[in-house]
Amino acid sequence: MTLNTDPTTTLSNSSSPEGNCLDDADNVHETVRHYALVALTPVILITNLVVLLLLAAHRPFRRPDLLLIASLCCADLMVGAACIATIVTRAREATLSGCLLRTGLSVFAVQASIFCLLAVACDRLVAIVCALRYNHFVTYRRAMIAVLLLWGLALLFGLLPLLGWNRGEELYAGYCSFLLVFPPSFVATSFVLALLPIGAILLIHAYLYSQARVHIRRIDAMERVLGQKPCGTLGMSVRSWKCVRTVTLVAGCVLACWCPFLLTSLYALITERAACIVIEVVGTHLLVLGYVNSALNPVVYVLRNKELKAVAWATVARMCKKRDS
Repeated sequence: MTLNTDPTTTLSNSSSPEGNCLDDADNVHETVRHYALVALTPVILITNLVVLLLLAAHRPFRRPDLLLIASLCCADLMVGAACIATIVTRAREATLSGCLLRTGLSVFAVQASIFCLLAVACDRLVAIVCALRYNHFVTYRRAMIAVLLLWGLALLFGLLPLLGWNRGEELYAGYCSFLLVFPPSFVATSFVLALLPIGAILLIHAYLYSQARVHIRRIDAMERVLGQKPCGTLGMSVRSWKCVRTVTLVAGCVLACWCPFLLTSLYALITERAACIVIEVVGTHLLVLGYVNSALNPVVYVLRNKELKAVAWATVARMCKKRDS
């Protein structure tokens, strides 16, 4: 079975002996992905469950900002569920419907996670720009509505391939890979729906960093006037370095994890004859790298939130105390 060579409807391959990649579900990239997911999935599930338990166990944390973090953890747990499905099937679904169900779950979970990251960033922006009226603008009810809308949009997009936006049963030969079952139009839409929120997240954190730097410079200037020279590296105070670390941690995790997948997918989309190795690497190694973000998110947001971090350390201390006694 061969793919249609029309570049608007399919991705072909010049280097494969058969002219396509559909019969190679046992390639080495899939094997590497399988074992990588076996190691990564428990980390995703455990870290996100721990944060959810921290949030559920403490009433003071039932606030709009922490609801958004809880929503992010739930989305990342869905990513973990998609990883489990991939481990079980090993991209060898017998039917196109089964393939689209699993890949649609992955698309839904990843898109929900990215949307939730954007919601958390917007919440921080409102907290900084409208600090005095934050409680008026951001209520628990509005946060809940925003979460439901974002999850609904992600779910709808994840279901579209199963509802008909796919390459068709006649082109499916048992290898369930991202770029082989989704048409270029869906891949392009996925690219836009992921890149726009990530770009917005980066812009928001760049703005927050610039605002923080203004306040830090004022504090440093006051300390110099009082004779308290701020200590630091490369002429930057400790506060400045802390601000840089925070922005790098949050924005860097998203960029490092998802940009390789998105950019390589775009390359495969616009290249008339994409090599099998590109298609296979996008659907295996780079997709796993994107999933790593779901393991990092709970750690990043616990480290950034002083209350959550304090509760986490207090919980660990209590557990150690009980074990010693």
